Amino acid sequence: MQPEIRERLEKCSNLPSLPAVALQVLRLCQSEDLDLGQIAKVLTNDPALSAKMLRLVNSPSYGLRQQVRTIPHALALLGVNAVRTLALSFSLAADMRGKSQPGIDLKVYWRRSVLSGVAARELATAAGLGPVKEEAFLAALLQDIGRLALARVAPDLYAPLSERAGGDHVVLEMLERGELGADHAEVGHWLTSNWKLPAPLCLSVQLSHGLPAPEGTSPEVVRMARVVAVSGLLADIWVREDTQDATVLAREQAQFLLNLGPAQLDPVLAGIAAAMGDVSSLFEIDLGKPDQITAVLDEAQETLLMVSLGTSRQVATAHKAIDTLQAKTRALEEESQKDVLTGLANRARLDAFLDGELKAVARSAKPLSLILIDVDHFKKVNDTYGHPAGDKVLMGVANGLKTRLRPRDLVARYGGEEFVLVLPETDPEGALVVAERVRQVIEAAVHPISSNQTLRVTISLGCATSGGKLPFVGAADLLESADKALYAAKRSGRNRVVTAESLRAPGAATG
Repeated sequence: MQPEIRERLEKCSNLPSLPAVALQVLRLCQSEDLDLGQIAKVLTNDPALSAKMLRLVNSPSYGLRQQVRTIPHALALLGVNAVRTLALSFSLAADMRGKSQPGIDLKVYWRRSVLSGVAARELATAAGLGPVKEEAFLAALLQDIGRLALARVAPDLYAPLSERAGGDHVVLEMLERGELGADHAEVGHWLTSNWKLPAPLCLSVQLSHGLPAPEGTSPEVVRMARVVAVSGLLADIWVREDTQDATVLAREQAQFLLNLGPAQLDPVLAGIAAAMGDVSSLFEIDLGKPDQITAVLDEAQETLLMVSLGTSRQVATAHKAIDTLQAKTRALEEESQKDVLTGLANRARLDAFLDGELKAVARSAKPLSLILIDVDHFKKVNDTYGHPAGDKVLMGVANGLKTRLRPRDLVARYGGEEFVLVLPETDPEGALVVAERVRQVIEAAVHPISSNQTLRVTISLGCATSGGKLPFVGAADLLESADKALYAAKRSGRNRVVTAESLRAPGAATG
């Protein structure tokens, strides 16, 4: 809150205040020596207040099996917190309802406040907070009390600002912050804290616009604050003219903040409508005629049903779209890892595969072999027959390499006319067998380069192994060893296989 607003609030002499009976009840309830007899006496001394409390306690919404005839009986059945909250609710509403308030339509204000309280009680039950539903009622009743305070500290500004908002609380909050430096929820928290109301109630007023709770707030208090935030939106269903828009907004926030879907929200709306007649009489405020209440309820429930059906269709459509998108993503990912000309794995795919397999070697100590392949005299093919012919030869070689591999092996184009075979769990002897078999396949293959012309080519191969009975080496060292073996094969006359192990042991036979 901006210092200027706080200073105005602190200096204002006509801010909303707790009535005398509420102050007495609050003081007695906060006393270390709790005296139920004293609390009952204070309440009984106000016949109108005690009568309203007993009427509410005996209403169907409480569902008590026995009639409560006295305030002490109510205290015994409901507990101090519930009775205190009811007393504060009735006394505050009675004391403030009749006071004039420039810039605010008090009839609409109190209608929304009381409906919010009713909605909060129903929501608290649906959200598993039945024991604190009266606290939720009072917090919801007071969630807009900051509006009364702002209207009194800045009457010249607040009247046009409130009119511009047009009953939309989201717009009102933005205008308050932009022009006054604080919204009415923040001011309401300041005011209720000054009244020394219970901290959870004050926090619920502060968070009534759906703000996140401070770190460390207990889950029960967070949930009550969320109940209060949703309660005002449910009240708007009966307060605002656009019932459908108000219902959709309330439904979204009920789902987001309380995880209550249309199926759970429908009974809450019915409970609010059923309680409106009794509450209207108790708080002496017109909440609408029975037929109007029912008409709004029917429209809201119809909207919830449409939203529910629409959501089901949207979910099904969304799942289908996600599946399609995932399939396209996988296809694109696979394409991005392929060499455009040959369809083999490209260099990026090779690097990733080799890295993963070498990590497996480090864990299991099983061997991994790599064969580096070069097409012999390929430059002469390009120079003599042209690059299109060279491309056809490369594609033919690639097809020949693919036909002789296991599903878990990888064949990749390394660059230009060079290819790589990666053979997991393959020792040097096994790699030599694979390399020789591949060499023979390519030597025997015929590559059409035009309608009436074919070519044959040979390849040279260099093999290297990491792990197993040999020392473990990384990707760079493994490729370098295979490259040296390939160079030795080319230097020895091409169209042959040389292993890295044969280079380490002079005199050993090479394929």
